[in-house]
Amino acid sequence: QIGKIPSTWNSDNTYAFISVGNNDMFSNISNCDNVFEVQPIESKDRGKANKLSCLHIGEIYEDWKVKIDTFLERFNEVNTTILSSYYLPVGEGLETCGITLKTSKQLEDDVDIWNADLANYSKNKGCTFIALDKYFGEKDLQKGTNSLNRYGKVRLSQILERQIVDN
Repeated sequence: QIGKIPSTWNSDNTYAFISVGNNDMFSNISNCDNVFEVQPIESKDRGKANKLSCLHIGEIYEDWKVKIDTFLERFNEVNTTILSSYYLPVGEGLETCGITLKTSKQLEDDVDIWNADLANYSKNKGCTFIALDKYFGEKDLQKGTNSLNRYGKVRLSQILERQIVDN
């Protein structure tokens, strides 16, 4: 996707807000819980059980770090802000990969580690960092998803606007 961004956007008049890895983190937890994925009967590998990749949260971060590095190298004049992940509502489930993830200590720990890694990365790269987990809670999310509801989207737009105005 980075290759699709016009190089003419590499300007100090451009603001980029990067939110990365949330879905990868949630999918990985699903993979770790399931361990095997049985192929549907319609597929050529029907009935075959494939081992799912179950990565340490640090491995997911390292993969995304390379992508962010690529963006920052190509768009070195852009005002870049990296956005943290936020927690799922307590007791709620997230529908992903055909299963429902429940809020757990593992998920909260992964979000904490992810956010700490992103905060350190941002500091080291001279990017602004916004800790969304400090702003968003249950009332901001659509039920059963990690997507912001209308109220959450309005709040997010206000946070991002404030970042542009204050910069």
